[in-house]
Amino acid sequence: MALSADDKIRVALALCYPGTITTVGNVNYNSIFNDRVSNIPSFLETRVVSLLEKIDEADAKLESSPTKANVKRIDEIEFDTGMSFDLIRKEARRLRNELASALDLTNNCGGGSGMCVSVCR
Repeated sequence: MALSADDKIRVALALCYPGTITTVGNVNYNSIFNDRVSNIPSFLETRVVSLLEKIDEADAKLESSPTKANVKRIDEIEFDTGMSFDLIRKEARRLRNELASALDLTNNCGGGSGMCVSVCR
């Protein structure tokens, strides 16, 4: 079995690759990426889809996190704004790293120095 075209794009976006990385003829096309997400064993496909769903859930939690609005207290409810946001963010990073590892790809989402270097000849 193979991942659907939509799932391949979801993998690309989850690992911070361009969404057009699987489009042949596009400037962002990457044959190595395409090979890694094509023709994977069914047990791995199931794991990849499961990881994508968990990443989507973590991203949704981060988007709706009370710390996005810097809210610490609403009526009588007080939020632990620092810990929960950091834990969700760490879990999302862990899931992305696991996805990258399962497909032998690089996780391009953060965690680096933030520096980009290009070599031109």
